[in-house]
Amino acid sequence: MPLALGMYKDYSELKAVVHVRRTFEPDRSNWSTYEELFRSFKFLYQRLAPVYRQLNAS
Repeated sequence: MPLALGMYKDYSELKAVVHVRRTFEPDRSNWSTYEELFRSFKFLYQRLAPVYRQLNAS
């Protein structure tokens, strides 16, 4: 949000205030689960997008 508000010029300036402590890598053995959940996400996103547009227009 601060970038969108113009508080920072670009993402490179965020490095001074955002500190990464850990990174996570996906577990390849869970690929089928990730794929199933992503399909569900896409389905729900497509169905809910018009609702979000309507709510944001109010």
